[in-house]
Amino acid sequence: MWPECVPSVEVFLACATQWRLDASGAPIGLDYPALEAVMRMLGIDDLRQVFADVQVMEAEVLAVIRSRHD
Repeated sequence: MWPECVPSVEVFLACATQWRLDASGAPIGLDYPALEAVMRMLGIDDLRQVFADVQVMEAEVLAVIRSRHD
């Protein structure tokens, strides 16, 4: 893994239980206030960059989940 990706991956993994679900129980995205709290607890310096990185991972996970339900 590239060292510059480690903080983003750590945050993403730490937020594994922070998915918001729709009425049917399908994930619709991460809970951003919880994401911010996790970043602060982990001492992330560049909150904006890590947030952007996590959003990319979030979008990919949602795309995979949606593709399995089509």
